[in-house]
Amino acid sequence: MNRGGNQARDRRPTVWLVATIAFMLTAASCGGMGSTEGSRVRDGRSVLQIAHQLSWGGDELVDPASTAPMDWITALVFDGLVAAGPDGQVEPRLAHAWEADSDGASWTFHLVEGVAFHDGSTFDAEDVKYSFERIPSSDSPLAGVLDTLERVEVVNPTTVAFHLSDGAIDFPLLMTDRRMRVVSATSDGVIGTGPFAVTTFDPANTTTLTAFDDYWQGTPRLAGVDIVAMPDAETRLVALESGRLDLVDGLVFLDVETLVGHPEFTIQQVPSGDWRGIVFDTRAEPYNDVRVRQALKLVVDRTEMIELVAGGAQGAEISCDTPVWSSDPYFVPGTCEQDIRRAKDLLTEAGYPGGLDITITSSRLYSDWLSLAEVFQYQAAQAGIRVKIVQADADGYWSEVWMNDPAVTTSWAERTAEQVLAEAFVSTAPWNESFWKNAEFDALVAAASAESDPDRRAELYRNAQEILRAESGTIIPYHVKKSRVVASDVRGVPDGIGRYTIAWHEVSVVDP
Repeated sequence: MNRGGNQARDRRPTVWLVATIAFMLTAASCGGMGSTEGSRVRDGRSVLQIAHQLSWGGDELVDPASTAPMDWITALVFDGLVAAGPDGQVEPRLAHAWEADSDGASWTFHLVEGVAFHDGSTFDAEDVKYSFERIPSSDSPLAGVLDTLERVEVVNPTTVAFHLSDGAIDFPLLMTDRRMRVVSATSDGVIGTGPFAVTTFDPANTTTLTAFDDYWQGTPRLAGVDIVAMPDAETRLVALESGRLDLVDGLVFLDVETLVGHPEFTIQQVPSGDWRGIVFDTRAEPYNDVRVRQALKLVVDRTEMIELVAGGAQGAEISCDTPVWSSDPYFVPGTCEQDIRRAKDLLTEAGYPGGLDITITSSRLYSDWLSLAEVFQYQAAQAGIRVKIVQADADGYWSEVWMNDPAVTTSWAERTAEQVLAEAFVSTAPWNESFWKNAEFDALVAAASAESDPDRRAELYRNAQEILRAESGTIIPYHVKKSRVVASDVRGVPDGIGRYTIAWHEVSVVDP
């Protein structure tokens, strides 16, 4: 089967060749290019072929709340109490209704009855209690987000109450996080209620999922899903075009522009709060000087960067160094024009009148990372900042490079304002990747989380973001408008909806 393997990617012929070779090696490690053809239909139903990034170098875990969850398993194997709908509103899932007390410090969720786990056991409030009470005391990145959770009360088998140390007006929205999914209390985090169950877990090669025919929302139309390890974004596109994969997501527009109008593929745009960035370890010289950090931000021409890296406004929107995106109610617009003269002045004040030399580590884990680093290199040179780019392996980037090297490219999936500020920038956050510490910022985020008055809450988040923009160690030039490529024989994947909201039990593969 070939879905247009000759469709040219002439703008990057060298990358095309490297990616093709890498794909062949990946396929060989899984038993050969054609080894999975016989498994694409089981019991009269098709098997969907997708890929994961191998971001943790084969150390990925099944547990959605772990430090290294495999994202596709989170989407396909587990359900949450609630989910974020296409319009950003909170929608019911395993909980069909919920309400809070007067100050938002206690939230009661009413659970759907008759839901089964993959091992045949019945889902109830004890499973919710187990799923959430284990997080605050763990090394999960969610620990800081749920640090106000004091206890989970089992009111009865179908009712559970969350008791918080402070009021949280947006608690249901917080619960939409993809990693806050429910696991069986007896499974150590590996058994869920989702449309597919894990049959073989092999993150470094191929992980096999089988349809859970007793799924509470209906029997899946697919027989299963194969998740193949392919760390390089270009490799995943090569595999899609050759017919080895049925769907590739998390792309930028420049990746897919040559496939627009191709009869064998559908290009979908998924608005998102996902962001790319360059992060500097604020403990290390020269990044421990706020003037240097400010100079690094001022050299960026964000409009030019988006045009060159993401395909212009259709592929991304400018961010002025805040992770909170424009559709979030606490987004604060800002201005961030390039100012080379001011950047030079700041470097001189910091003791670098002749500029400085820095090294940024990146990889091909995301297709736009190296381009982002290269555009930054060109722009920074105008202020006398000489940037050396080191390309690391995509395999294991998060475990070996990120939060280890002093300057790296980074990428974050969409989160609410409350969550991303607490998870990535508060001083004590496990994933505070720049090791930036600011007591005033921490206090503002904590106060905003507990504030019940919406206007005052918005003001606190605005003040926190202004400090973040001015002093943090992270450049966030843009938020991504994600692209997804779906083969023409795949049905049930709606346009404009992220992978964690798709009703995967309704997805099928048919003859074109």
